[in-house]
Amino acid sequence: MLREHNVALALTDTSFMPRPWELKAKFDLVTADFAYVRWLGDRKGIEKQTTTWDKTVIDRTRDLKNWVEVFKSLVSNSKVLKVFAFSNNHYAGHGPAIAKLFMDLWNKKRWNRASERKLHLSARLIRTYTEQHDKNQSVVL
Repeated sequence: MLREHNVALALTDTSFMPRPWELKAKFDLVTADFAYVRWLGDRKGIEKQTTTWDKTVIDRTRDLKNWVEVFKSLVSNSKVLKVFAFSNNHYAGHGPAIAKLFMDLWNKKRWNRASERKLHLSARLIRTYTEQHDKNQSVVL
């Protein structure tokens, strides 16, 4: 049904849903000409550790390395024209830091220009969110 209406399956990283790399063998994750990603985390779990959203409190490096592989498969799929990714502070404690970490991990790989255009990643965007973010606002890559 999602494909029929060009609606993207929400690919999430949250405490109560399987993550895309756990699903990909069972399902085709591409249901539209764009991809939609949400890094949400465990709201209740992280709020036991902090309620101040100015620094990373959970190291998500390993998870984001898996996300780089998911994004790699998305941008190499000719059906996917754009990838939109959103992170909130509950994912690791500081949404802008997650966006920067993902960008750093992504940039360690060698990608072509078409892939970069699909992701809409930009160092300037990450810097802007890191320097001037609203502590309760999500980060958009």
